[in-house]
Amino acid sequence: MMRDSLEKLRQEVEEYSRTYRHPDLPSFRLRGPYALFPENDTFVTDPEMRWDKQWPNSDSAGVYAIFSQDGTLLYIGKAWFIGRRLASYFQYEFPTTKEKRCHVVHTQWTYPPTYVCTIAVPETSRFEACALEEYLIHELKPLDNIRIDPHWKEDLIPAA
Repeated sequence: MMRDSLEKLRQEVEEYSRTYRHPDLPSFRLRGPYALFPENDTFVTDPEMRWDKQWPNSDSAGVYAIFSQDGTLLYIGKAWFIGRRLASYFQYEFPTTKEKRCHVVHTQWTYPPTYVCTIAVPETSRFEACALEEYLIHELKPLDNIRIDPHWKEDLIPAA
């Protein structure tokens, strides 16, 4: 199922590019999946795409997608520096455990995050990260982007 999720993400990035971008602009760079817990993973085979290697597209502006183990898309976000943003979600357990395993800092996920994909936007059009993020959230409906807070749910439903 993870392969299907990655393919959907790739297709939507391509659709966005075809529909909304000028053909002369440099392409987006989609990288991933990156395994947060490689000790339990057999899906990601590239050793450079496993925790504790550098985040893909780390120094670029762009969009990141976080997936559960079964490929459920949990969250899509944007960042001026993808690596810095991801480091605010996922950090080393060290020195607590004396190991370099991944520790999930943000704990309010619908399912445990397992994989990350990144989409770098060209340096000359960093502003595109906002539009691409909005488009992908609208098209792919990640679980943790679309959860509705019950306190304001009434405001979204028109009165009968």
